[in-house]
Amino acid sequence: MDLLIRSRTPAADGAAPPGARAARSERLPEHELERVQEALAQYVGPIARVLVRRATADASSVEAPWLSLSNPHRLSPAERSAFLRLR
Repeated sequence: MDLLIRSRTPAADGAAPPGARAARSERLPEHELERVQEALAQYVGPIARVLVRRATADASSVEAPWLSLSNPHRLSPAERSAFLRLR
């Protein structure tokens, strides 16, 4: 039974440890995450928090979530333009 437990540990099966995704999003400063979230919330409401956390999980720059979150599937062209002006 001990062998079975060890085989399911993140190191053994190659899975990321719990919280690894959250650690990646910490690369961006918290105040930047809040800025993006507040701006996006004007257009999509409280779901903005979830969308921002997902968009910043693998973000390589502060600009990346702004561009990702302004895609035409979420915002109209006018909303996209206004949202990007808030950067």
